[in-house]
Amino acid sequence: MAEAVGTAGQPSTRGEQDTAALVLTVDDVDAAYARLRARGVAFAGAPANRDAWGIRVAHFRDPDGNLLEVFSPLKK
Repeated sequence: MAEAVGTAGQPSTRGEQDTAALVLTVDDVDAAYARLRARGVAFAGAPANRDAWGIRVAHFRDPDGNLLEVFSPLKK
């Protein structure tokens, strides 16, 4: 997860790494990403396929810094 959200280079202490994430399934990650960005949500990166996980995913943080993920299964 740290690699996916860009914190892999930070120390692995509790204060530097996420210990939980709210994960939400959506029908279309790219559409959800576009809608949320249009409303000012800053993402950790563009949607990406995570083949090993079997999903397409995007990560962002709420105003308190909590990690959120939107994903949909990869189409076969």
